[in-house]
Order: sequence, then structure tokens, then C-alpha cells
Amino acid sequence: MTGRKSFAASAGITSPVAAIVIVIIVCGSAFGIVELQLSSTDSGRSTVTATVTTTLISTTTIVSSTRLTQGGVAQVTVTATALKAADFLAAGTSTGFTCGAADGSYLTLTNSGTAQATVTSMTLVVAGVSNTFALTAGSCTVAAVGAAANNPQSLLFVAVLSHTTVNAVAGNAFTGTVTLNNGAVLLFAGTFQ
Repeated sequence: MTGRKSFAASAGITSPVAAIVIVIIVCGSAFGIVELQLSSTDSGRSTVTATVTTTLISTTTIVSSTRLTQGGVAQVTVTATALKAADFLAAGTSTGFTCGAADGSYLTLTNSGTAQATVTSMTLVVAGVSNTFALTAGSCTVAAVGAAANNPQSLLFVAVLSHTTVNAVAGNAFTGTVTLNNGAVLLFAGTFQ
């Protein structure tokens, strides 16, 4: 260049400011596209979206999952974890769970949304190894907010010792996921009792 200043330099716009402006424009455009996709429906089916937020409460990670369906929104959260190390052993025989009132080793789910959700499976990571558990009987529904029953709902591990690849140890951390019928995956974490 022969002594001429660019417009950005003469207006006092620095490279970092220009980069921030570009990022804001791109994010705004992406948000607009997502909103357009969410507002459209295809042959009477509603668009399904997922929002996952992580909140740390003492030693338990709570994750909320929001799903938009024709019947309303299911917003399910893992609100309590109480897993006893003695219930999760390599010598255990059960790879399932049931649902009911909190008792023994359990996870509690709460739904603050207007649609119900059903638990289909869960995983529990013990000493770095993932263990899958399935519902052993009936259904495990987390009812919509205001329902007289099944909200909150607890996943129970009380009938027999749960089988895990390695023995759980009191005081050691665990993580896991709960999968719902609408595709939502809830994360949880805590410490074995």
C-alpha cells in the first residue's frame, strides 16, 4: 500500500474487535436458522429439540433435559443420588432396576415439564468401567409436573446385588447416564456411600 490507510484502521477498529463482530454475526445467523427449523413442522409431527444444562449441587451433578413434543415439554432432572457401594459388586447378579419410592440404593428423577417421560435404561461408571442396567419389570414413567403420582420417580437397586464389572468402594466417585424414551440422556455423578 502506498501510504493509504484501510477503512478499519481509520475508523479505529482493531482486529480483535472485528473478529468479535464476525463471531456475533455468525452466532446470530445460526440462532436464526435453528429458530426457523424449530418453528416448522413436518406432516403433523412436532420438531424435537434437546437442551442440556449442567448444575453442580454439592457432590452431585444434576442435568436437565428438555424435550418439545406435541403433548408438551418433558423437563426431567436427576435430583438425588444415593448409591451404596455394598449394592454394586462384581459378584452381583442383577443388571436391572425397578421404579418406586426411594429406598436402598436409588436415583431420583423429577419432571418440571408438562409432558411425561419414560426411563428406558441407565449406565453407571464404576472405577472407570461403564455398566448398563435395564428396567426389569413394568414401566418407569416420570409424570408431568402437578401429577398426583410418579413425580418424583426413583430408580431402585434393592432386590438383589447389582452386577458391576468391578466392586464399588464407599467414598469413591461414580458417574452415569439415564436414558429416556424421548431420546434425552441425563447425566449424574456422586460418591458411593
